[in-house]
Amino acid sequence: MIFDNVTTVKGKPMLIGLFNSGFLEEGLAVVGEKWITDDLSFNRAYRGLDKNNFNVNSKNYRSDEFLKNHSGLHILFGGCSHALGVGLADEERWSEIIYNKINLNKTCSGYFNVARSGFSIKGSIINMFKYIDEFGKPDVIFFGVPEINRSITFFAQKKSYMDVIYRGNGKELDNAELYFESYQYYKMLELFCKFAGIRLISFDSDIQAPQSHGLKSTFLNFNTYHDLGVSEAQEYIYEYTKKHKGKFDIIARDRLHFGVAINNFIAEKLYEIYEAES
Repeated sequence: MIFDNVTTVKGKPMLIGLFNSGFLEEGLAVVGEKWITDDLSFNRAYRGLDKNNFNVNSKNYRSDEFLKNHSGLHILFGGCSHALGVGLADEERWSEIIYNKINLNKTCSGYFNVARSGFSIKGSIINMFKYIDEFGKPDVIFFGVPEINRSITFFAQKKSYMDVIYRGNGKELDNAELYFESYQYYKMLELFCKFAGIRLISFDSDIQAPQSHGLKSTFLNFNTYHDLGVSEAQEYIYEYTKKHKGKFDIIARDRLHFGVAINNFIAEKLYEIYEAES
């Protein structure tokens, strides 16, 4: 196991969102009573889109309704806001693009996504295990691995475990402890998938972000973790935007998350990996 850093001080946890709680409850991590709490928040993140056109299930995930009995290929998507598709329409996010590609040739059980904004690696893996416990073992998991400087901590005031991001002196931290716990959680997920007969395909969800220490997940020694290629992604984005000239090709509607071009690139690369391993 090789880490890029030896820092041992996490700094202070900065709360990402009060809705990111629920790791003591049974079943999936709790999502707020509403998918987005108010129209103002929705318009800021999804300007120009109609809320009624989003596929949101009864548990408030951007997903088909979860099923206990599956017919066809059972695919599960996990991760953070990039896998959720913040700032994007359903059909623009990489998870739904690759799902539709697979569903053209194989009948799938449904589009099932347990990603949530602000999720850590640990939180993502816990949520996927809770999904499996409640709704059955998938055939394939696509996992967009979040940044490394996130974790779960207990907040006494809220009496709950909550997802946080660690920062110090206004900068993200190099942190050996966070690398260590994320590595072990990922190892447990990979071992479980191996013995359960689940195909696990994962990648750095924040693919376009700078290679900052303390941020990037570096699990390239795992066979299930794939480097999609930053340089190749940049070339793809250039050609895609030149051809399509879409308003949100580079940056999503929230002006923070990746746009339509990189989501198409991720979907194409993951589909190539999926086909090669079939």
